[in-house]
Amino acid sequence: MVLRAGLIGYGKRGEALARIIRKHVPEIQVVGVADPDQERRKVAFFHHDVVMSVYSTFVTARELFNAVFPEIVIIATNPPQHCELVEMAAALGCHIFCEKPLALSSDEADRMVAAVEKAGIMSTVGFEMPFADSAQLLRSYLAAEQFGVLYRLEMTGKGRPPSYDLEEVMVHYLHFMLWLTGSRPVDVFGRIIVNGENATMGDVAAMSDIYPQSRKWGVGIRADSIEASYHLANGVIGHLFLREFAEMDHDYMALTCHGTKGRVKFFQSGT
Repeated sequence: MVLRAGLIGYGKRGEALARIIRKHVPEIQVVGVADPDQERRKVAFFHHDVVMSVYSTFVTARELFNAVFPEIVIIATNPPQHCELVEMAAALGCHIFCEKPLALSSDEADRMVAAVEKAGIMSTVGFEMPFADSAQLLRSYLAAEQFGVLYRLEMTGKGRPPSYDLEEVMVHYLHFMLWLTGSRPVDVFGRIIVNGENATMGDVAAMSDIYPQSRKWGVGIRADSIEASYHLANGVIGHLFLREFAEMDHDYMALTCHGTKGRVKFFQSGT
């Protein structure tokens, strides 16, 4: 059985997801792409029979829904559109894959969860790390205490401006940490440092000025470093550190697990 999918958003991530589906998921056929950008729609059309099986492109998600009636919706837009699109797809009974971050506020996240539960559909967020064989092996080693009792996790960003990795990498680490440990934070500490001082509202700037290679909408915060510590209910301490490096390595996220008998380093490559 082949399921019909609509892809909303054909930027870098949307294009990558389309390629992954074409190469690895024969059970899904992408039958339509929606993107307001004309150039990206041209790219999606050009990839017909190259990356995926697309026979229609649309300006809006509503046009896609009305024309191709997908069973699955893949949401790869910028986060400000996630809530509206999830609610729209759920109301139409479509199963949903939504890119991270899920939402920009807890209120939006609650609305999205409520819409999915009301519709009785399946949904997921794009956290791929737990599906890697290496990640599952690491989790089994930790559960078996191969390195002793786990007491600390150290997580390092990809070396891009911290304000960007705060959005793009931090959510992956948080999800991965909770999945690895099976625990939840009981308290959290964090700080943002600029020129040796705590950041202020005066350090908020357009994200396009902070990191031109990133998104063109919204704001971020200028930062030399961002760090956060998480005290989990099982006693484990998780520490995340983000800083821009002179030689950036965008392909890897690094995690070190410290146990009472040793430590292990885990690297996850890009999609």
